[in-house]
Amino acid sequence: MPELPEVEIIRRQLLPLVGSEIIRASADDEDLFADGLTPENVVVRLQGKTINNFERYGKFLLLEAGENWLIFHPRMSGKIWYRTDPPPLPDRVKLELDLSGESEEKLFFTSLRRFSRFYWQERGNPGQHPKIAKMGPDPLHSEYTFDNFKNNLSGRRGAIKNLLLDQSFVAGIGNIYACEICFRSGIDPRRSADNISSTEARKIFDTIIEVLKEAIAAGGSSLNQESSATVYRGVGGEVGSYSDQHRVYGRENENCPRCDGEVKKIKLGGRSTFFCPDCQK
Repeated sequence: MPELPEVEIIRRQLLPLVGSEIIRASADDEDLFADGLTPENVVVRLQGKTINNFERYGKFLLLEAGENWLIFHPRMSGKIWYRTDPPPLPDRVKLELDLSGESEEKLFFTSLRRFSRFYWQERGNPGQHPKIAKMGPDPLHSEYTFDNFKNNLSGRRGAIKNLLLDQSFVAGIGNIYACEICFRSGIDPRRSADNISSTEARKIFDTIIEVLKEAIAAGGSSLNQESSATVYRGVGGEVGSYSDQHRVYGRENENCPRCDGEVKKIKLGGRSTFFCPDCQK
């Protein structure tokens, strides 16, 4: 599932397309369209519009078409491709955009498992959309401050790792990066959030930014590259290398890179959780 780093990489890869006109659009699978969108009317809304910007909030990619915003949530298996021909199956094209210019490449929005969603925001700030407005601060945006983080942490209960996955607390963190953040912070993912000291909170706050920026620099995390059709890819089909830098995620029974203990895998909140019980306290 693309998390904040992967969607941010896609956004940056798409920025050269700003200024292009959408000269033709086609869409399929009404189950993926919300906010009154249908495969028929999204074509009408997009054709002839100029792409003015690509933004991102949390795991949402935001395409400014004219004065309005198409919001794409990849969820489990959504991808965006920029290529001449549709990507091979099992990736299934749900929205195709032909753009102005000399290039014959097109934008293909695909979803394998039909979990992805398209939303629509009329004019103004896409942050006003209900799906985004209820989210917590994005770690790469200016509203992500330690004071806000500490205040939001105050009075919270439940495992700290589960809280990191709560999009109303911090936007954009998924299971991979929650595990890595807990490890890098030296915090047991099972620790109750109301038992986190101010010093530990500061460490988690800083580590969130560090880990996400490192993942972006490495091209994101592409897991199961040889076998999984849901593997994350950039718009040109690139895979990321940050999985090679994972300290604990996916490394069950391997030696801890910090203390030489053994990395364990447990279920926490229904999600696979990797950590070192010897040095994460």
